[in-house]
Amino acid sequence: MKSENLNNANSSNYVFEEKSKFEISIGELIAAVLGKFWVLILAGLLAAVAAYYYTAEMATPLYNSTARVYILNRQSSLSTSISDLNSAVTLKDDFKVLIKSNEVYRQVLESIGENPANYKSLKGQLSLDSNETRFVDITVTDKDPVRAKLLVDAFAKVSRKKAIEIMGVEDITIEEYGEIPIAPSSPVMSKNIILAVFVGVVFAAAIIVVIHIFNDNIRTPDDVEKALGVCVLGSIPDMSLLRRQKSRSKKAVKKKVQK
Repeated sequence: MKSENLNNANSSNYVFEEKSKFEISIGELIAAVLGKFWVLILAGLLAAVAAYYYTAEMATPLYNSTARVYILNRQSSLSTSISDLNSAVTLKDDFKVLIKSNEVYRQVLESIGENPANYKSLKGQLSLDSNETRFVDITVTDKDPVRAKLLVDAFAKVSRKKAIEIMGVEDITIEEYGEIPIAPSSPVMSKNIILAVFVGVVFAAAIIVVIHIFNDNIRTPDDVEKALGVCVLGSIPDMSLLRRQKSRSKKAVKKKVQK
């Protein structure tokens, strides 16, 4: 039993000593990262240049065009009641489902003179608003700004006609047709550069931390104590640095005397 207890104690001491060797404080990691501050700056600059080149030369610009329709199912031709307004809000959810149907996609492509069989390509280009009003904003994203305007206008017209036929809505008013966008909606140069700089700096800092953690070189007296388990009684200064400083000072004095 005694031998087992001794073995357990020795093993626990060994584990404790091994853990103590790898103990690294947060202060050491911060100091290691700040000591390589130029690496962080360089990584951020390189990431910014890469993001600028990608956004300007390689990324495909996309354009948004938005049309707006107004839904009101008036039950009385004389006035608009509260029940009419509540019914319109409910119909708005149905309208959002209807506008994303395959048949609407097909008719939209057919109306602008394209092949209706390619309707699946439009499913990633259409987006709708999520507000609580009776207005529905229809947005189409496309690589061609003119095509984006044609598509969004076609969606507004086709969905209006379909809603009247299928949902029994009295009328849907196209309050605003789409416009030809002048500037692309994405990619955003400033956003990409800021994100790239952040990722570059974080990645460089992570590499510095990993190198510092796995660096087993002895740099300070504390490292000697952790590695060997002995106390440092004294240290020998590096005289080569002192000699270099003295030689530099002598050369400086000689230059002054010669002048």
